[in-house]
Amino acid sequence: MRAPILCAVLTAFVACGVDWRIEPCAAEMFGRCHVGEIVVDGESRSYLVSRVDDLDCSSGNLPIVLFFHGSGGNGASGRAQVNETWDDLALEEAIAGRALVVYPDGLSHRDCFGRTCWDRNPQGRDVAFFDALPVHLAAQYCVDPERVFAIGHSRGGRFVEVLACERSHALLAAASIGAGAGNVDRCTGQLPIWLSHGVDDRVISFAEGEQNRNAWSGRNGCRSEAADYPLDTCTEIAGCRDASPVWWCPTTESDWNGHAVSGLADESIWDFFSSFQ
Repeated sequence: MRAPILCAVLTAFVACGVDWRIEPCAAEMFGRCHVGEIVVDGESRSYLVSRVDDLDCSSGNLPIVLFFHGSGGNGASGRAQVNETWDDLALEEAIAGRALVVYPDGLSHRDCFGRTCWDRNPQGRDVAFFDALPVHLAAQYCVDPERVFAIGHSRGGRFVEVLACERSHALLAAASIGAGAGNVDRCTGQLPIWLSHGVDDRVISFAEGEQNRNAWSGRNGCRSEAADYPLDTCTEIAGCRDASPVWWCPTTESDWNGHAVSGLADESIWDFFSSFQ
């Protein structure tokens, strides 16, 4: 069953106007779901780790996939979004133990009216959290801290694009869903990126999604000519640098005023990420 609309008014920065955090790992065994903590710059930060029992470590250390939730949520609600509780998505099934899937928790932030979200300041607390997390995870699991992927939805997607620009050396590829335009003041790096936006999105307009696609196409050296892209599928933008492709995935998503996580955000993202391992 898909998520109900939790609020009547949605804004460009808040996926939903209420706190939509949920309890993490309810009734799940430790090997299927548990919460970890790390102290970063004197502040305790939490994250949810999923399906450790599924990890196949026989061939060496595995990559890490980080999913950054939208504003008002937490790692547990982000996990629910992309793993069938609220939608027809199954990100963890698509990954099938070939990576460690981790859902960090955001903190309250003034940009999101005090609700949980992500600080887009490159020198801020959340980029520092990202910097520290892979090495911390590598001390506990069979993962390679230098093989990291990032996915984000809405404000989480905006934050992932900050990482793609400011920490391109620390990521293999990224995916940004429903983030719109103007997510970074500058971009110092290039990175393979998977982008999706709903044509009926009434929270962050599809026009903003197209602007964001064009911005990433420019950063990654793609061709600038206009094209008609099919809906509910992914198209590789023409002419990008071999090491920095852009996949564009416009959808007819209707839930959450067209702003829900794209129904393509499981197998398609993992297929994209898998080509950069």
